[in-house]
Amino acid sequence: MKINISLWVSSGTETRRYGYILEEMNIREKYKTFGKNRSLRLKDFDYSQPYFVYFLTICTYNKLVYFGDNEISHAILESLEKYSKSYGYRLIVYCLMPDHLHFMVQAEENAKDLRDLIRDFKKFTTHIFWQLGMNGKLWQRGYFEHIVRKNEDVFKVTDYVLNNPVRKGMIENKEDYHLSKLVNMPI
Repeated sequence: MKINISLWVSSGTETRRYGYILEEMNIREKYKTFGKNRSLRLKDFDYSQPYFVYFLTICTYNKLVYFGDNEISHAILESLEKYSKSYGYRLIVYCLMPDHLHFMVQAEENAKDLRDLIRDFKKFTTHIFWQLGMNGKLWQRGYFEHIVRKNEDVFKVTDYVLNNPVRKGMIENKEDYHLSKLVNMPI
């Protein structure tokens, strides 16, 4: 396929024509996501296997700043601890930033699917968000997950989570940030 493009440019008293011929353009249709589920989760992976450690990040809708020293922040963290436990996950560490939540959990024996935990936690906390007088969406669609592998140092990931406010310039010492906590050590 050949496409002929002509461009006329005027500057003062002079007009010039620029012509281009573009050949063999591979024009592909944009990937359509309407009606399709483009999951970032691993296909055929059992997200309830005991002792696997997951590092997760959930962002607010459009990265809006909702969290700080306020009622919704404390409700989010309280819900995270309750939901993790009730779904069979050991909460290791969390850090609630103004526009996202980092946390790490470890599946225990008879844990439910991690995807169910995240879905129900987001649904529940969104309802709290609405009850506190806010409206609209609280969380973005989906979440980011990293399965911590055996050769990775869980303590480095934990330190990464706790130092997030320091890296963002919000505080100087990780101990000064009241919306993060080392809850449990991994097994």
